Amino acid sequence: MCHHRESSPEWEALVEKELRTEEEEMDDEEAEPHELAEEESPDPEPAEPHVADD
Repeated sequence: MCHHRESSPEWEALVEKELRTEEEEMDDEEAEPHELAEEESPDPEPAEPHVADD
């Protein structure tokens, strides 16, 4: 039975969990710089109409 663990639901669940964890980690890495960009966005926005006004 141990030799067939690869096809067991427990093994499949473990592999699935690892894949999900990797995807979550990748999403977190992408979200961090994205959030920083959003925070910086409001600063240049009000500056644009000010330049157009000038």
